[in-house]
Amino acid sequence: MIQEINKAVQSYFQNNTDAHEVPVKVIASILLERKVLDRNHAAGLKLRQLLKKLDRQNRLDEIPFVFPLRKEQYTYWYFKRQT
Repeated sequence: MIQEINKAVQSYFQNNTDAHEVPVKVIASILLERKVLDRNHAAGLKLRQLLKKLDRQNRLDEIPFVFPLRKEQYTYWYFKRQT
């Protein structure tokens, strides 16, 4: 699934050259269209759960586009264009 996420994010940024950052729910919709996710409930809940799991395992570097914005109680997940 990680490879599919990376492909979807890369494709998104190639097709949206003005975008520099995108929330997880946008990429979740793309993954749903590509049938990587079976449904997109709660604005990308399954994708956010995967990102949290990778974060706990210290494996976020496997998705180089991911950017966690950490707040006191929550983490907001974004994907950023690579420079």
